[in-house]
Amino acid sequence: MATKIEAINAFRPRIILGKAASEERYMELITQRTTLSPGVVRNVQESELETLLGLLQEGRPVHTGIAIYTPSITLEGEGWTNQIDGYVFS
Repeated sequence: MATKIEAINAFRPRIILGKAASEERYMELITQRTTLSPGVVRNVQESELETLLGLLQEGRPVHTGIAIYTPSITLEGEGWTNQIDGYVFS
């Protein structure tokens, strides 16, 4: 007999992911919905990312209105990991 977790995993709903939207498509959609130019949108996005990383490095969770980001450390306790959603920053 299957355990409860195995049964849930076997029968739970799943989302089938499509191909990821490109950065260009994302910028195109934002500029269509605003009066901002692609350059301004890119500048805001880069500034937001730098600010987000700075706050995470301070050990502060960040609520952006779209997502909540929380700082983390490795299992070895080596300190802050410079990753957001799999994207690694230097």
